[in-house]
Amino acid sequence: MTLKMIVSLLVFLSSALAWASSSNVQVMKAPQDIVYEGTSEHNRMDKQYSLNLVALGFGPSVATSSGVNAGLFLDRNNLLELEYVSGRPLTIDWGNSYDHLDSKTSSFGVHLKHFAGNSFYVRGGLDYRMADYDYTYNYSSTDKGESKFNGDSIAATVIIGNQWQWQNFTLGCDWIGVALPITSQVKSESVVGDKPYYFEKDKDTLLKKTATVLLRLYAGASF
Repeated sequence: MTLKMIVSLLVFLSSALAWASSSNVQVMKAPQDIVYEGTSEHNRMDKQYSLNLVALGFGPSVATSSGVNAGLFLDRNNLLELEYVSGRPLTIDWGNSYDHLDSKTSSFGVHLKHFAGNSFYVRGGLDYRMADYDYTYNYSSTDKGESKFNGDSIAATVIIGNQWQWQNFTLGCDWIGVALPITSQVKSESVVGDKPYYFEKDKDTLLKKTATVLLRLYAGASF
């Protein structure tokens, strides 16, 4: 058997196998999405806007968070949200009656929430985070001082959670996520007296540290 005959036989056999396999395949149209009546996905249908109060939880700064978010439904499974929250950093006073720490954070966020199921979602976006820090000590008339700074950062945020819908009532929770700083800056700072050894650490914590988003409970309305 020559090489030409072998090649011709292989081509014939491959063509025969391809015809045999294709002759047993039935092509059907993909079924349409099924949405069950009364589910959260069903109740999101035809909604245009949402408005919620964020009452509990932590993040996207290294702080507690409470505030408000407003959303625009692109479709039943995609929601564009704007958010403002504020809170207190996750630090405590050092237990000395002569020391006082007053610091606060706030953030504006733009996020896209994608529902991967009936209520489960993945949420991602950017947060503009601001921090104000003021530490004072007053041990005596000659031993006192104040350390202050003001700064901001931009963080990329990814969160997973669940949001349930009953007619117009909305209840949800950002279970867990991370806010990873992309850029940060100290806009102003001042130190009167001795600089505390933790001053630089506190700046890094509030502006540069990756924050955990955890158990942020919210409720409101969609319409």
